[in-house]
Amino acid sequence: MHAVLKSCSCAALALAALAAHAQALSLPEAQRRALERSRQLAAQDSAVRASREMAVAAGQLPDPVLKAGIDNLPVTGEDRFSTTSDFMTMRRIGVMQELTRSEKRALRAQRFEREADKSLAEKAAIAASIERGTALAWLERYYAEAMLKVIVEQTGQVRSEIAAAEAVYRGGRGSQADVIGAHGTLAALEDKASEMRRRVRVGGANLPAGSAKARMRRSRRCRRWSRCG
Repeated sequence: MHAVLKSCSCAALALAALAAHAQALSLPEAQRRALERSRQLAAQDSAVRASREMAVAAGQLPDPVLKAGIDNLPVTGEDRFSTTSDFMTMRRIGVMQELTRSEKRALRAQRFEREADKSLAEKAAIAASIERGTALAWLERYYAEAMLKVIVEQTGQVRSEIAAAEAVYRGGRGSQADVIGAHGTLAALEDKASEMRRRVRVGGANLPAGSAKARMRRSRRCRRWSRCG
């Protein structure tokens, strides 16, 4: 019995692994969704835009400044706050323009451009990390699903063999050790199925959620495997 189980394991595992890749959420799709929903990448995009805008502003002359004021305005006596009674009172208005050298402006603009390049490099590193983490979660999820499918198939075979072994034992043609061994194999498979179901849940929790229909299909599949296991 053990030899039969071992011989069918490799073929069943290969078929299940191929079926796992046909699920609704493919690896590229999972990575795309993870990148779209990353707040870190959105923050890096904002940092890049801010640096670009600062580079443009730094390369230009400062805006002109309008200045206006009153000098020697009396604040006491009969002429207080009068702008025309005292000949020393002067009103002034003008425009001030700071003239920064072009070399200095260019260096400032280059500094902000380098900051933008740094933010882009950090964004690329973050994106690579997200894609790697998503790929690991995806592989963990679908490997666990493939293994769970194999275990469920093996469990069904073992249950049939247990029934056959018990019938042979009751007929006096088999040994009790065969029955006990078959039950031990079933218990080990059930423990392994429980572990695989846990890994499926953990792997799924680390993946971006798919469509509602895809989530319902995965949920029904896990419940079906749980009943079989």
